[in-house]
Amino acid sequence: MGQIARGVLREAGVLVAAGLILGFGVAWWLGRDVESQLYGIAPADRATIAATAAVLTVVAVAAVLLPARRAAGVSPISALRED
Repeated sequence: MGQIARGVLREAGVLVAAGLILGFGVAWWLGRDVESQLYGIAPADRATIAATAAVLTVVAVAAVLLPARRAAGVSPISALRED
């Protein structure tokens, strides 16, 4: 892949990482508030949190690959000319 595709993937990676970090914090905070309503599940169930993070990461990568490939295939000269 070219530099453009790597740049698109890097930007998406930063957003996904920030979202996961923020999501972990919010899940931990809210998990403590609803602990009495959970039956048979710990508020910080590591397996559930890890599986959720993995699924969200896979979905994010899949959502970014098509635009990244499309951006890598566009000629910079034609992109500048159309703007």
